Amino acid sequence: MSFKSDLEKGEEMEQVVIEVLSADWIQLIKNPDNRGADLLIVTDSIEVKLDDMSNKTGNFFLEYECNWKKSGVYKEEEVPVKWWAHSDWNKILLISMKFLIRWVSNRVDECNKNKTKTSRWARIIQSWGDWGRVTGLVVPKEELENIAYKTYNL
Repeated sequence: MSFKSDLEKGEEMEQVVIEVLSADWIQLIKNPDNRGADLLIVTDSIEVKLDDMSNKTGNFFLEYECNWKKSGVYKEEEVPVKWWAHSDWNKILLISMKFLIRWVSNRVDECNKNKTKTSRWARIIQSWGDWGRVTGLVVPKEELENIAYKTYNL
C-alpha cells in the first residue's frame, strides 16, 4: 500500500458516503478547499476515514498523532468538523466528532496507565506510515459500532 493508493481508495469512499448519506440527510458535497473536512453539508462537515485493513484484523485504527503532532482524531479538535464517518467498505459508522474525541482520549488515558499500553477495550500502537511515525488506537470494530450515531450498511 502507498499513500497514493490509500488516497484514491479514500476518495472513492468519500463518493460512497455522499451517495449513502445524501439519501438520508441533506445534500453533501466534496469540500473544494481540500483542507479540514472531506465533505460538507449545508450546515455540517464530515471527515471520512476508510479502514479496509479492518476486514482482515477485526479492528479499527484511529490515528491521533503523526511525527509527534496531533493528527487524525485529535487534529479534528482544531478543525470545525462535526461528524466522523469511518468505513470498512461494508458499513459506514457516523459518529459525533466531539464524542469521538472524548471517547478516544479516555481510551488513550486507560492504555497509558499500563506499561503494555493496553486496556480491556483498546491498545496503542506506533508504526511508520507514509508520512513518518504514526500513533493510534486499535479498537475492536464492535466498540466503534457501539458508539456510532448511525450505521449504514453498504
